[in-house]
Order: sequence, then C-alpha cells, then structure tokens
Amino acid sequence: YHGMEPQLFNLAEDPGETVDRAQDPACQGLAQQLPQVQRALALNLQYYADTIVGSAQNYPPEVLRAQAQTLRQEVSARGLASIADYGELYLGHALGYAGNGRIARQDWLNACKSAP
Repeated sequence: YHGMEPQLFNLAEDPGETVDRAQDPACQGLAQQLPQVQRALALNLQYYADTIVGSAQNYPPEVLRAQAQTLRQEVSARGLASIADYGELYLGHALGYAGNGRIARQDWLNACKSAP
C-alpha cells in the first residue's frame, strides 16, 4: 500500500474485516496525526537536503571522505557500528550532489529507508 492515500474503511466496504476501522478510535487518531507527521517528514527531508548541499559546496570530496572514515571509527569504537552505514550513505549523497548538482530528495529518502 506504499504510496496510496490513507483512508479509513468500514465493515460495509470490506466484509472480510473484523473491526470497523472507521469507528476505531486508534485509527481515527492516526488519521488525524497523519498530516502533522507528513509535514515533519517533509521538514526533515528538506533539512537533510540542505545539509547535503552545504557539505558538498563547502568541503572538497577528500575532506568528506576523511570525515566519513573518522565517523565510522568513532561510532564503531562506541559499539554503534550499525549506524555507521548512515554516514556512508550521507557521504554518497554528498558526493553524488557534488558530482551532478542534482538535489534528489526522494531518492535520498528512499535510500535511507532501505538502509539496514
């Protein structure tokens, strides 16, 4: 259902459903929160893109690579090696932007979602 507009269903529309989602307070609450969550995601994605552009414009690739290596070492030393991949992902996005000048917010978001 990825990419579909969220909607509440009721039992009359889906006889296989055992709970009337349109009347379920939890579902109604989630539906009411959705616009706020979508705005927060858009704001975070804009911020992420701004940092990618800023990093790529202010630092040469060799500095970005050196910093990514330092970050990997630091997080690994703290037992957080699993998040080091995000640093590499960020580096790839910054180097990609530096190479082609393309702000690829949706591609970057999809890559972050796919990261382990």
